[in-house]
Formats: sequence, C-alpha cells, structure tokens
Amino acid sequence: MRKDPFPGCRRFTSVILRIMRGPPDRLSDDATWYHMIDQWWNMLSPCWQRDPNMRPGISRVLDMVTKMV
Repeated sequence: MRKDPFPGCRRFTSVILRIMRGPPDRLSDDATWYHMIDQWWNMLSPCWQRDPNMRPGISRVLDMVTKMV
C-alpha cells in the first residue's frame, strides 16, 4: 500500500524539522508507488543534507535524472 513520506508529519514545518534531524528513512518498495530503486534513493539522499553547500545543484540533479531515464 502506498504511504505518504514522513508519516506523522502533518504540517510543512514538521517536515522541515524532521529533515533537520537527519535524512528520512528509506521506504520499502511496497510503500512506494513506483518502487524506490537504488538510483532514485542515491539521487535524493544528498538533497536532504543539512548543510545547503553539501546539496547538489539543480543541474547535477537534472543530469542524474537524465541518466536514469
């Protein structure tokens, strides 16, 4: 069954505070609509870095997405 990301966080500010504690746990394949393949997870994980300087820029993200499709 498909589940919302960040279960238990109902407000936008709750999601931000949850991300500040650390990256989210990886959802199981059964909990995701399109199955969270390793490539997607490896692309998303750096985007949740607490330090903005450690996050990939949009051009890097687009490059990773282009290579996956």
